[in-house]
Amino acid sequence: MRAVVLASGQGTRFTPLTNYLPKPLLPAANNSLLEHLFNILKEAGVTDIIITTGHLAPQLEKYFEEVSPGFSVTLVPAPNWRKGPLASLSSVIPYLKENDEPFLLLPCDLYLSAHNIGLLCNASSEFALLYDSQTFRPGPNLLLDEKLQVTHLTRSSIPLANGFSCLPALRASSTLFDIMKWDGNKTTVFDLLQLWIAKGRLLSGISIVPDTWFDVDAPQNLINLNHYLLTTGWPPTPIPNGTYLPLNTQLSGPVQTPGIIIGKRTRIDGPVLLGSGVRIGDDCYVADGTTLGDATVIHDNAALQRCITLPQTEIPACTNLHNAILDTRGNAIR
Repeated sequence: MRAVVLASGQGTRFTPLTNYLPKPLLPAANNSLLEHLFNILKEAGVTDIIITTGHLAPQLEKYFEEVSPGFSVTLVPAPNWRKGPLASLSSVIPYLKENDEPFLLLPCDLYLSAHNIGLLCNASSEFALLYDSQTFRPGPNLLLDEKLQVTHLTRSSIPLANGFSCLPALRASSTLFDIMKWDGNKTTVFDLLQLWIAKGRLLSGISIVPDTWFDVDAPQNLINLNHYLLTTGWPPTPIPNGTYLPLNTQLSGPVQTPGIIIGKRTRIDGPVLLGSGVRIGDDCYVADGTTLGDATVIHDNAALQRCITLPQTEIPACTNLHNAILDTRGNAIR
């Protein structure tokens, strides 16, 4: 089955970081969001992918020049990407009309299991949307009838009777685009699906198996995903609280470090979770895949590369920052 991945938006909730790094390339546990999604799709048996590009498109093009995902990837420029996801989606319609078969429609920042992606791939319905029957999350919700057909789509901050949180994971065919011309003011795929339901079109709901999933639409969700990936599958080996790591130590993962002092000129290699109250000495190098915990103190001339920071982390002005340094508001520390 073919998948369409929307990857053209700016990711404004992550600015100023996404002023110079495309959202699909934001890192979580040493890999980009896009690479995590690719691994999931490959495991689910999806090997033909169309990706829309827009904001900082040359960086995505360079990424695919340097990285081979192991399956067919078609990059489709979305000239009107600033007008929203539907404008980006319109750029791939000719590709999907050529081969009028069901496809998956996914954002670049969705993380869930390959098994649940497989539920969409193998659905008997032409149009289907995944939903979570176990956990309510404020945001997009769907209501179902007794035949598991979607009767209503809405956004809600509270649980609804017979309502469930829906994931931005859709199975569809190109006939979906026949209604796009009905209302040019709609900008999101959710808007389009609301129109679809309002016109009496069928959309099935498919419940995911109990699973942890992330829609990385805000900085805190990226931090949560990073923590989940680094602590699932290997429990981290904690270093005793109050430990002092001497000069020129190499600290490698998997490890979790609460309340320790790291000596000068130490190299910290991920995956490492630095817990609350860690103090990092002068001239340290903090490599990819490291999460900095609450109230971490970083001394002069440290180099941080593709790390994620939590609140109250102190980073001096002379620290050398590279790429993904975030607080919970998505602001680069400097």
